[in-house]
Amino acid sequence: AAFLSRDRGRDLQPLQASMQALAGLEKGQARFARQFSFRRGDIDVTWEMHNEFATLTWRSAERLASAWPEGIGLEAHAALDFVAAMEVEVLMTAHMLPERLAPLASPSLCYERLYEGQVEVATDFVADANRVVHFILAAANCGDRRRGVIVRRLLEIETYRSLALLGLPVARQLSG
Repeated sequence: AAFLSRDRGRDLQPLQASMQALAGLEKGQARFARQFSFRRGDIDVTWEMHNEFATLTWRSAERLASAWPEGIGLEAHAALDFVAAMEVEVLMTAHMLPERLAPLASPSLCYERLYEGQVEVATDFVADANRVVHFILAAANCGDRRRGVIVRRLLEIETYRSLALLGLPVARQLSG
């Protein structure tokens, strides 16, 4: 999930301190750390501070009961503006079966094969009732490292796409 600063990044400093405390880092231990990871139960969490926004990424071996799990620091981001949230479902299959695409909205369906067909990715860029955009990744034909890099890039693409869309209402208004 990505959250936008309301005061050009100044509100990220106290957030950083809150997240460091949640991660169990001693005061001053990671004073300048802009990214750190920690574990809460069965959930791996990574927090990252950018210049004017912060991201909170979590993953679990099993699908979580809630799109917004408690105790991982989401509540600490309440003072920031929500930008985007996404889920990447990684399938350990060589190809995506057509029925896996059925839940995605066909007018905006985006499907692509990457790395000479070794990987398939699909999304519709439509947020669900929980404000989560879903991606499906079939990546059995590549290694863990490449799979991780692809997931990270998908998260970054959706974050920056969502940030870019924040200016759309102003652009429409100015264009009359």
